[in-house]
Amino acid sequence: MLNDYEKIFLDKSKDTIPPGTVANEPVVVLVADDDPTSRRILSKTLHQAEYEVITVKDGDEAREILLSDRPPDIALLDWVMPGTSGTELCRLIRQQVPHFVYTVLVTAKTEIDDIIEGLESGAHEFLTKPINVAEFNVRMNAAVRLLRYERELSLKNEEIAEYAQMMEELARTRAKQLVHAERLATLGMLSAGIGHEIKNPVAYVSGNIQILKRYQDEILNAVQYALSSNEGNRNKLKMIQDNLNEILSAASEGLSTITAILAGLSKFAHRGSTERKEARVELCIDDALELSRNKWKYHVAVNKDCDSLPPITINSQEITQVIVNLLVNASDAMTDRNDGIDSVIDVSLKPNGQYQRIVVADNGPGIPKRYQERIWNPFFTTKESGEGTGLGLAICSGIVEEHGGKIFHTNLPSGGACFVIDLPVIGAELSL
Repeated sequence: MLNDYEKIFLDKSKDTIPPGTVANEPVVVLVADDDPTSRRILSKTLHQAEYEVITVKDGDEAREILLSDRPPDIALLDWVMPGTSGTELCRLIRQQVPHFVYTVLVTAKTEIDDIIEGLESGAHEFLTKPINVAEFNVRMNAAVRLLRYERELSLKNEEIAEYAQMMEELARTRAKQLVHAERLATLGMLSAGIGHEIKNPVAYVSGNIQILKRYQDEILNAVQYALSSNEGNRNKLKMIQDNLNEILSAASEGLSTITAILAGLSKFAHRGSTERKEARVELCIDDALELSRNKWKYHVAVNKDCDSLPPITINSQEITQVIVNLLVNASDAMTDRNDGIDSVIDVSLKPNGQYQRIVVADNGPGIPKRYQERIWNPFFTTKESGEGTGLGLAICSGIVEEHGGKIFHTNLPSGGACFVIDLPVIGAELSL
């Protein structure tokens, strides 16, 4: 049963204190008082305003709650109660509780020295006994208002900390990308030098093979004459007769491959230019296949299905780099597979409205769902340490976006990975 004082207080407190939420989150209030009447009055009043209320009857219980994983937002602490006193709890909150707690000392003390002691202990406000409705209203309004400011400030600080972390990560990423770019530039210069040194002897060998081809019929005639007249080593002559054509063809094919690689190295050596001009995407695919051939030729079959599409404005070296990265990734994903299925990469070029669409698809294991959102992040890689920088797809994404295009990934129903690039028929302005 409520006594007369409680009835009057509860009746007058209706619609006087602010609602028990801040930013749509409930406000938790700790009421620590050894007087059951004070506890009951404060608890019922706060419940009516939809606060979450925790009531305890001594300071030691309050201490445990304040040091728990979820301390209250507001603490109404009796100054004098069994166990830990209200002022000791204020000091505890100030020194050991990381969460902001608005602290109100509930007391009958009114001397100036007592007020100074309470404030120095860390209390924000006082609530005088016997509790007055108007005073309680003012204290709770101040508490809720300060809590609102505190939570807004906390959110802003979190946003600032998150932004600072993003900027720090971006700075690290940019620094690593610059180092990587410098390495690529050095590799480009080395490629130019290597290409120049190899080009001359290749040309010399190629010229001699052409001479041998011109004399091929005469050589075979001489061999046939030697065989018919029983002159020389018949086994060696027979071997020359049977294999000369194949040997010359193989040598010519090998030189053609070296020449194609040199052409690719030459293009690689001059990459980095921001110049864009009209070029056929199919030729970029051809160059990419030649440059990456050594990665996949022994364990993957590559099928090419490219329509003859008109030239578009692109940086052909950059687009070649993108396709090379996708081919190498697809090849690596199917290295050492043991499921008995032949590894295949399908490369296609088709029109797609205002875009030309490149598709690089494989029949490998695909990309696990847990990685699909992260594969475009710089330095994310599923490869073993030292086998990948994690920059490949991030660079691909940047190049395609700078061309005004789109790049995205999907897993095929069969499980393989499929990367799609849409390049605009009308080129985008170069991003500076």
